[in-house]
Amino acid sequence: MFVTSTSRAIFRTLETTRIANVVALRKSVLPCAFHNKVLKRSAIARFTILTCAASGESQHKEKTNGNRFSLVTGACCIPHYEKRETGGEDAYFMTPKAVGVFDGVGGWASLGINPGLYSSRLAELTQQKVEELGPCEVAKALEYAAASNDQLGSSTAMVVGICGDRAVGVNLGDSGLIIFRDGNIVFKTVEQQHYFNCPYQLGTDSNDTVYMGQKIDVPLRIGDILILGTDGLFDNLFDTDIKAAVEKTKAFHPNESAMFLAKKALTYSLDTKRDGPFAVNSKKAGHLFLGGKADDITVLVCKVESLN
Repeated sequence: MFVTSTSRAIFRTLETTRIANVVALRKSVLPCAFHNKVLKRSAIARFTILTCAASGESQHKEKTNGNRFSLVTGACCIPHYEKRETGGEDAYFMTPKAVGVFDGVGGWASLGINPGLYSSRLAELTQQKVEELGPCEVAKALEYAAASNDQLGSSTAMVVGICGDRAVGVNLGDSGLIIFRDGNIVFKTVEQQHYFNCPYQLGTDSNDTVYMGQKIDVPLRIGDILILGTDGLFDNLFDTDIKAAVEKTKAFHPNESAMFLAKKALTYSLDTKRDGPFAVNSKKAGHLFLGGKADDITVLVCKVESLN
């Protein structure tokens, strides 16, 4: 992905001490944040799970805002094979009532900056603010996180929280959310790009804001399934692929479903003969791209359950 056109000038004006700090941080911070801790990952996909029963600490901290529902969530991250040492550029957070995925914009790497640092910090700060304000204010939490992030870089953001019996949140960029009910898609976000492969993004020198994102406000039912993913998922799997995977794994725990989807996206990303969504959209934009698109892949699968 490309950074916004004015961001490159920032790097040229950085003070030497600031650059030194960035370089030092690159070795101490990895981008997959979970419960305010950085997850170390290898080339093998590792998944984490979160249920209400296993998340008593977060449930205690997080305001309920009269919620009737909660989320049982599983997550799987698979870094791009060339980014194994740093763990990739995606990040995510999850609590029993709010979740989010973030994709650090890869163009920053050409400036010597690890894109994963910004997305990781954004996820961490958003989670912290959600626990303070409650899941109904997940968009406000993201806005605070973007304003407070002290890392250089930029990131897409997809955040959603449970507010009463509704899913509320915002999507900025080309990560996304699909909500399934009884095997059918009842809601899907639309990716936002300035031009092909340059998504809306929060961060250094970006004029994009949280409120430019697509607002999410969808009524929920018990048993609904929310699929959140970075573009590594949606660039390689069509809606029909995701629907088939959800149907096949609906009896599984969400962590198993998340791993199934991520591994399926990984398989197609390495297929040079099957044109995925990214290749199709590339052709529509006048570019030649064949096969799947290798990228970091992050998938969250959330099942809506009653608090009772």
